[in-house]
Amino acid sequence: MRKEIVIACRASNLAVKQAKIVIQGLRKLYPKLQFSLKKIVTSADKLQRVSLRNFPQQGVFVKELERSL
Repeated sequence: MRKEIVIACRASNLAVKQAKIVIQGLRKLYPKLQFSLKKIVTSADKLQRVSLRNFPQQGVFVKELERSL
């Protein structure tokens, strides 16, 4: 049975591309592990017209990623 490591990232094109680069590197270092990508759309992503300054907390992207994992 292979162990799976889930890499979470925002669903933006840049975040997905960066996460895929990380996964490629991890696969070279740990060929016996399986890696998958989980794209998460955060509330800040959904409300793009709202300034991040208007969100009640700092780290809004990271907190939602952590919660979803």
